[in-house]
Amino acid sequence: MKTTIVRVDLAKNCFQLAEADDRYRIVRRERFTRTRFTRWMSNHPCCLVVMEACGSAHYWARGSGQASGGFESLPFHQSNQ
Repeated sequence: MKTTIVRVDLAKNCFQLAEADDRYRIVRRERFTRTRFTRWMSNHPCCLVVMEACGSAHYWARGSGQASGGFESLPFHQSNQ
């Protein structure tokens, strides 16, 4: 199946990634370092990339925008803890 949506959870040293197919089922999960994530984005076919809205999300969207099918940022969700 072809990956249509990639959800990226950005962190300081490693990024958690989940790929979903056209039926929104997760087909793959993986953890990347910054270097591996950059390499993965440049080699991955076009798809929609979804990240939580923050300063680094805008940085990654600008840096990898040419290789992707588009970026969407989700608003920050703060839990009541």
